[in-house]
Amino acid sequence: MKALDVIQTEGPMTPSDLADRMGFARPSVTAMIDRLETKQLLRRAPNPTDGRSLLVEFDPAAVNVLAPVYGPFFESLAEMVENYTIAELGLIARAFDDVATRQKVAADHLDSVATAKDEGS
Repeated sequence: MKALDVIQTEGPMTPSDLADRMGFARPSVTAMIDRLETKQLLRRAPNPTDGRSLLVEFDPAAVNVLAPVYGPFFESLAEMVENYTIAELGLIARAFDDVATRQKVAADHLDSVATAKDEGS
């Protein structure tokens, strides 16, 4: 679901870019894309700026696939939100924005994390 979120938020990208964005190994992302493509949630498309590569993009059919799962969830969230004041919702939104900003900063630094393999172990 995180991969779908990244692609919906940032738009189509190469599998390598998705791997980097998520901090996953490229082979792992390829396998994940295969599974998500089989479920009609993502699709591969030719890269218009580089004929040698593909982009991974959100499959419009995913809306129909995900609706039975997320429809009731979003309805329950709408009911939940009705219990908060506008001021409380503003504070919640600000907190979520702060968390998202900090998560992006942390994700941007994933490349600097040394693994045992990188260190020659």
